[in-house]
Amino acid sequence: MKTRMLARAAAGLAATAALVTVTATSASAVNVNWLWETSTGNNIGVGSYTDTGNVMHVDDQEVDDRSVLLFVRRPGASTGQACWDHGGASGGGVNCTLDAYAENVTLEGFLCKGEWASNPDNRRIVSCNYNQVKTFTK
Repeated sequence: MKTRMLARAAAGLAATAALVTVTATSASAVNVNWLWETSTGNNIGVGSYTDTGNVMHVDDQEVDDRSVLLFVRRPGASTGQACWDHGGASGGGVNCTLDAYAENVTLEGFLCKGEWASNPDNRRIVSCNYNQVKTFTK
């Protein structure tokens, strides 16, 4: 009886170890994309996040007096990290490193328009596309 219980425990432990190994090797990269369009279908801007290198990318695509930014925060928080494309709609966008949060933290991101200034205290977010809020794990 004792031998059977030990055998069952060993088999259960082996199955658990195999499951952990499969789970660890089947992880995939997080890649999140945002698109903000006007009502006529023209792009205002696009953004993305990939956990390989923790890269945030934002590309302002509308010719106007505003910059597009990708804003990432903990769900519902009032502060977060922003990646601004303040170069206008003529470039290919900018990359930033998402470094404000530890790994395995749940975050949400969305695109916004704002007024960029070289002094971070003078930057101002004007409007955000809350219809495109996406939640992900860093």
